[in-house]
Amino acid sequence: MTGMAAAQLMLDGKVGILRTMPAPDERSLLHFKRQAGALGKPWTEGTSYGEYLRTLDGKDPRQLAILHSAGLLFRGAGYTPFDGEVPGSVMQSAIGAPYAHTTAPLRRLVDRFVLVICEALSNGTEIPAWARDALPSLPEIMASSDQLAAKMERLALDTVEAALLVNHVGQEFDAVVISGSKPAKNNGNGNGNSTNGHNGMGMGTATPTAPPASSRSPSRRSPLVAMAKWSPVRRSE
Repeated sequence: MTGMAAAQLMLDGKVGILRTMPAPDERSLLHFKRQAGALGKPWTEGTSYGEYLRTLDGKDPRQLAILHSAGLLFRGAGYTPFDGEVPGSVMQSAIGAPYAHTTAPLRRLVDRFVLVICEALSNGTEIPAWARDALPSLPEIMASSDQLAAKMERLALDTVEAALLVNHVGQEFDAVVISGSKPAKNNGNGNGNSTNGHNGMGMGTATPTAPPASSRSPSRRSPLVAMAKWSPVRRSE
């Protein structure tokens, strides 16, 4: 609510910087709906995105996986500065409203500028020139900062995953395959590689090894739960 209020205040004043994000495309939506169905919690027709997410229980491993996958629906987030004219695209689609980062000035640079601008607009005082002049440069600065933060998050997650699984090397866990490429011939015959062209359909024993951290996508990864067999392995590096 604070971010939405800050965004509206800056839009009314025609100066500031928004956190914007485009709506997901149809292909991404269809992929997510297939994943949700494979995990046992279909997204039914007539239910909005927000309504559907509110039905999910994060304590259920399958539904937690859906919540993680939902984060992949919305990509292309960025910062949109403006001064004197409201931009054509102001929506943060995951929220469904204009939005601004404003509540974490100690760890996120852009919030400091948003707070200064909103304080001036609220009190009818002049916006400091240093804050106004910096607006065009903030998107690039924040993009670099976000990349570094994502890298550190991935490294921290890798460390926690390794610590949690170190005593389970060789043990098998049930899992659902929620994404994968369509097989050419083996058609899901138990080798752990097939999804039969559909999410959740591949069955078999698999012993995956994680790719190097440098090759991973910065997107949030989804946990695997229930159906196909999955075994952690100790890497000899």
